[in-house]
Order: sequence, then structure tokens, then C-alpha cells
Amino acid sequence: KHIYLGLYNEEAAAAKAYDRALVRLRGAAAATNYSLTNYKDELQAFELDTSTETLALSNGADGILKRPAPAQPLPTRGKPVKSPVTPGTR
Repeated sequence: KHIYLGLYNEEAAAAKAYDRALVRLRGAAAATNYSLTNYKDELQAFELDTSTETLALSNGADGILKRPAPAQPLPTRGKPVKSPVTPGTR
């Protein structure tokens, strides 16, 4: 899934926009381009929002961030398929 963060003339500005979005999604676990100390507001927003509500971008871009939903098992159609490998045939 892609999130539009806007267009930037400077590489550094684009990297900071990426960092801000990632920190708002993943908090302190985000792998950022710059030090996390530059994103105190975004870390605070992450910590305050523990629900799966949408987060509006703070950089003025026309986009919305959503936290990923927890992984759910894939639905199956019909009967489950057994593995073609039987014990002792390898």
C-alpha cells in the first residue's frame, strides 16, 4: 500500500516527510533517515493514538495514514488442502 506524502524540491524535505509519516505509524520502532529526537511531536501523537483511527498528515499533504490492522488468517474456500508430501518420502 502506498501513501502519498506530496512532492518536494529538496531530497531532505522528502526524507523528513517520510520520517514523520513513518513515526506516526510505527512510533519509536520506525527506521528513520534522521534522529528520532527530531520527531517529538509525531512520537507524542503516536503514543496518544492507540486506536486504529486514521491519522491526518501534519505536513499539509493531502493524504491520510492508517495504522495497519492486525494480521488475520486468510479465508479458505472449501476443504483445506493437505500437503502433498507424506512422512518418509523425502
